Formats: sequence, C-alpha cells, structure tokens
Amino acid sequence: MKTAVVTDSTAYIPKEMRDRLHIHMMPLNVIFSNEAYREEVDITADEFYEEVKRQEKLPTTSQPPIGKFVEKFEELQKEYDDVISIHLSSGISGTYQGAVSAGEMVEGIRVHAFDSEISCMVQGFT
Repeated sequence: MKTAVVTDSTAYIPKEMRDRLHIHMMPLNVIFSNEAYREEVDITADEFYEEVKRQEKLPTTSQPPIGKFVEKFEELQKEYDDVISIHLSSGISGTYQGAVSAGEMVEGIRVHAFDSEISCMVQGFT
C-alpha cells in the first residue's frame, strides 16, 4: 500500500525538500489587482515581496479550485492507494474543505484530509 502526502503552498516547505520527500503541493492563488499567480509556481517569494512594494494595495488570496484537487487526486490514484492531505486552517481558508470535497469525488483512492488549524511552515511539520 502506497500513501501520497499532499499539502498546500502555505506550508512553505522548500521545493528541494518536497521533491526529496515526495510531497505534493497544491498552490493557493495570490491576487494583485486583477492578476492571479499560483504561489510558488507562477510567483516566487522574492517576486511576491517585490510586487508588494510596487502595489498600492496588499494582495488577496484564494484557495485552489476544487477541480485542481480532483486532477491531483486522479493523478495520484495511478500510483497510490491513499492520500494524506494536510492544509491550512479551515478558519481562514476553504482549502481543507476543497480537499475533502475533491476526495469524495475521486474513486480508487482514499483521501484523508486534515485541517492543520494553523498556517505557515509549521503546518509542514504537523
């Protein structure tokens, strides 16, 4: 039985560590004005801070679309039996609920979603 680990970009686990440990990451969206960027995919942390300096308003964020979770779980279903999916606090984001809902939609893999009840890199160590 193989188990995949999924988290979101707010865990801030460095890419090298994610790659080494086979951790899959779902990026949240960072929105500056009308432009959306997938965190750690379309925009790096350094680029994010540079953009914050240029903008008059602070950015907003949005959770990954449920369809992206479905795609990820369907992809993982080809190689894994289970997924442990750990996400930032449901008190500040719908990301956890998106993982729960997507897990119910994908057959052939058991998704065990967890609400870390926290945010930032410490989430990666729960």
